[in-house]
Amino acid sequence: MSVDSFKKSYSGFCSASLNNDYVNSPQECEDLRKENKYLSNEIHMERIMMRTENELVMRNLRNLNQELQAQIKEVNKNTEHSLQQSITQEIRQKASTELRTSKKRAQVFMKCQTTKVKMDLN
Repeated sequence: MSVDSFKKSYSGFCSASLNNDYVNSPQECEDLRKENKYLSNEIHMERIMMRTENELVMRNLRNLNQELQAQIKEVNKNTEHSLQQSITQEIRQKASTELRTSKKRAQVFMKCQTTKVKMDLN
């Protein structure tokens, strides 16, 4: 039962006492005590519910944070692996280019040598 529904259903409890500065009868005093106890219990339950909700939200946030940290770690790992692969590929490409250049030089040198030998023979 919420506070509003309590006030609607028990509006007769406090109408006389809230309009005056004093309580007119022992029954009104008892009614006010009951209302106060009920409202105190409502406040207590609401605090418990809020604390429970807050704990649940915090737990969910911690879990999400852990999941995000794991994803970040995985992305960093994959990025590092990709960077290592690209560096290795770049080194292989340079080595391949150097080998092609050396091969072309050797071919040119061999042609020159062949041509020189032919000229010497003639």
